[in-house]
Amino acid sequence: MSIMFDSTINVTSNTARINEYGGIYHAGKSLPLLAKIDILKVYLHLQEEPKHHNKPVSTRQLAAAAKCGKETARKIVREYRETGVLSDPNDASQRRIRGVGNRTFTKEDVEYLLKLRRKRPSRSLRDYKRQLRNHSGTDTSKSTICNLFLYAFPVRSSLRKTNPIPINKFKPANIDRFEVYARTINEIDPMRLKFADEKSLKGLELFGLKVRPDPYTGEMTGTIVPSDFKVKFSIIGICGIDATMPALLYNISKKNVTGTIFMSFLEEAIIEGHLKKRDVLVLDNASWHCQGDASDIEEFLWECPGEDDEPLNILVVFLPSYSPELNPIELTWHQFVRKYYGVVDRLFAKGKLNKNWTIDDCAIDAMNAITHDDVAGCYGKCGYL
Repeated sequence: MSIMFDSTINVTSNTARINEYGGIYHAGKSLPLLAKIDILKVYLHLQEEPKHHNKPVSTRQLAAAAKCGKETARKIVREYRETGVLSDPNDASQRRIRGVGNRTFTKEDVEYLLKLRRKRPSRSLRDYKRQLRNHSGTDTSKSTICNLFLYAFPVRSSLRKTNPIPINKFKPANIDRFEVYARTINEIDPMRLKFADEKSLKGLELFGLKVRPDPYTGEMTGTIVPSDFKVKFSIIGICGIDATMPALLYNISKKNVTGTIFMSFLEEAIIEGHLKKRDVLVLDNASWHCQGDASDIEEFLWECPGEDDEPLNILVVFLPSYSPELNPIELTWHQFVRKYYGVVDRLFAKGKLNKNWTIDDCAIDAMNAITHDDVAGCYGKCGYL
């Protein structure tokens, strides 16, 4: 029994090929359903032969009899054994998720790979491949599994650095603090919420980017940096979504942040009108927020007089310990770094970088580029909008 191929096939076309058994196929194209059925008929016919009653038909035997490729024969037999039917490549509802190579994943394969990821997100591609082969017999390449995670889902699931989570975060006392914090914040209008924090700005961190070498010579391109790239700067900032004020009030200094510096910054924020009457200032538990000169910060902000000499009644709320994911300004710092790269790239492209270029000059431009929409997006990711 053999497959009857369409006599109108143009063997001299760019995609038509002849396999080792004399069959014609089109490179890069799926086998039509009728051709798959013909191969399955050959397989079922060979199984009925007496010599195969106790010994299964091999992939090589099926490929030779059906004049198809061995990989094609193996796929069709496996699909028939697993599902009992053959899928139509032209039916979009029946298509399986395909990787880079010539392997495909069943829905069960994909669910198993996702289950493995949930159990251990740091799992290597080699381990995914081994576990999948042991579980379902699917033998595929590491690049195929990699491309499944990169391109088959709404979010590219590539390996990324994760935030370390101290185990103390889950102590009962801290969980209680989180519940109190959540109840308090849920009763407050997000427009009144202001978040303050500090960030260390180091040139070595900003310019320590990986570059790709020349693939022919291996030559590495140097990175142009300002003369003060080893200097450490400290940035204090307050962010908010109140459109009547700037999205971010900040101060850049070469001094380390202390309680005295932080309290002076809050006084400036009140004078600038960034902290208004009955606002709520959310802080983490850094020492310069609650110790030394800042030990009376709650009393100071509650009783500080405004323009009408009435107390501002600004409430200070402290985040639960080890909870940076609840602080939108942490995400704002990430946006600042990305915008900083953009400022440097634009200046470099326009030839405006000179010997007087400094880190804080570009930092100011990057800070001013942060908009209310940027900050609102950070609020949303932290669950406040």
